[in-house]
Amino acid sequence: MDYTRKIETELADSDNLKIGFKVYFRFWSFVVKKQLLAFIGYGLFLVFMSSLTPFFTYMWKQYIDSATTNQPLHNSLIMVSIYIIIKIIVDFCYFFSMRFMDNINFSSWRVLDSSINKKSTSIKNEYFEIPNIQNKINRAWEFNHGSYIQLYQLGLDALRQLVQLIGIFISLFLISPFVCLISLLAIIPAIVSKFIKDKLTFYNSRNLSDDENELNYYRSAIFDQSLLKEIILKFAFPFFQNKYEKKAQQVFDKKMKIEIKKSKLTLLDELISNSIILLCILFSSYKLIVGDISIGGMAVIFTLILTLVYTLTSFVANGCSVFTLTYNIKQFYEFIDLDTLMNEEKNKELDTDVNDIVFKDVNYRYPLTDNYVISSLDIKIKKGQHIAVVGANGSGKSTFIKLILKLIEPSSGEIYFGKENLKNINSEKYWRSFASVFQDFNKHKESLRYNVGIGNTEDIENKQKLNNVLSIAEFDKNIELDCMLSKEFGGIELSGGEWQKIAIARSLLKNCNIYILDEPTAAIDPIREAELYKKFFEICKDKTSIFVTHRLGSVLYSDIVLFFKDGRITESGSHEELLSLNGEYAKFWFTQAEMYI
Repeated sequence: MDYTRKIETELADSDNLKIGFKVYFRFWSFVVKKQLLAFIGYGLFLVFMSSLTPFFTYMWKQYIDSATTNQPLHNSLIMVSIYIIIKIIVDFCYFFSMRFMDNINFSSWRVLDSSINKKSTSIKNEYFEIPNIQNKINRAWEFNHGSYIQLYQLGLDALRQLVQLIGIFISLFLISPFVCLISLLAIIPAIVSKFIKDKLTFYNSRNLSDDENELNYYRSAIFDQSLLKEIILKFAFPFFQNKYEKKAQQVFDKKMKIEIKKSKLTLLDELISNSIILLCILFSSYKLIVGDISIGGMAVIFTLILTLVYTLTSFVANGCSVFTLTYNIKQFYEFIDLDTLMNEEKNKELDTDVNDIVFKDVNYRYPLTDNYVISSLDIKIKKGQHIAVVGANGSGKSTFIKLILKLIEPSSGEIYFGKENLKNINSEKYWRSFASVFQDFNKHKESLRYNVGIGNTEDIENKQKLNNVLSIAEFDKNIELDCMLSKEFGGIELSGGEWQKIAIARSLLKNCNIYILDEPTAAIDPIREAELYKKFFEICKDKTSIFVTHRLGSVLYSDIVLFFKDGRITESGSHEELLSLNGEYAKFWFTQAEMYI
């Protein structure tokens, strides 16, 4: 099977998101294990809060009866005082429970955020070649910071409401069994309405993922400082503003369509619930008129009915939400269950001394595309060789480097490192053999020490090594290692060429067996470039180096030049050999040479 096809299948959005408790229990078993004592403590606390409800309801009945039957004044005062004390305790407990909840939520975020972050850095690299991966990460993140909080609150609220309902049902049933049974009818519209609204909300959110990503892009195009200069000079504000407004209107229209449907369901639900409440009140009033209940009993029934209907519909709604939110848990696991690099065998030793790299009939196409950018590639890069990779834009050079670095796996064919198939080599150990510099390297908003030291964090405090690699990279700006490289955080800004030298110093600090440089000197002037190439090849004299370049100065230091065209190596050999062929490479060389002359 085409390996790229397998990747596309794994990352396709699943339509099979049926409601079920299996994934729900899987999720909660994970979270509860992480915070078992907090869950137990908070659950018991809510049970205590709920158990107070029947007490202050009973005290309210006693107060009304004593006030309407000419009992001594001090009895009424005692009753109302007890009622107020219990109410204060309940209010205090509610306030405390909210703070308790905030702390548990914060710690839960950290647990789940850690899972998402760890997964993001461990999934197969090919996944990031498919735009849909960002949707999956966003959905997992949104679940953690939205639906998870709902799940947690709903679960504990359901426990509190259940205890409260038991007390209310017992009290109400003892006073009027008919009213108790009639009030149960409020469950039906609550269940139907909640299920439909939750399903509408979920699928609307899922279907809007791409639209909202596009909307965020237009917003960033207007406000992102890194894009601001070009936007201003191109007078592009109206263009992006128009794009933003049109997309925002589309998103708004889709959301409003769903909200209107939900509002209609809510109105119908409220109408039925209020009709049931009215029926219970009319029946209780009749009982009061015929003398079957006292005024205090009527007041209690009235209070209990309102509390019961509200609590019952809330309990049912919470139960439905807990059930339907399994959709969101599945979205969390859609991301968490992606294949990871961590499944690779870690104990297998990697012979970094024998590091020939061999391609055997390798083909590659990017996911969701039909054209192969690498076709039938057979090449052997021997240990210690200096390779220059040359070709027009889109010829397959960068994909070739990604394949070497095991950032992507061939759609078909095999790549070997020494005698070992790259598929069987642990990625983390393999990457330790490489130091790389890319044209689109990272510019971290951190200190100079961090920006260089990230190349090998073990040496981040070694001032001598950091200064040495900066010197080799010709970074001559007179600043301290702890100088912040970001005006945003009170530091300084560097030029493009200075940043590129930092990226080169970062790779030198790693001191690896193989160096890969993809347009490493594009922002450096030709004189510094020539000096840097000379130093680089002195450092790499006994090591393997692979240069990808459009500026052909590096080929003079290379043993072999690989000329790429349409995903194939059409010419290979030394610089002199390729010039003598008078082919595509020679045309490239002389065209560039004429420009300099």
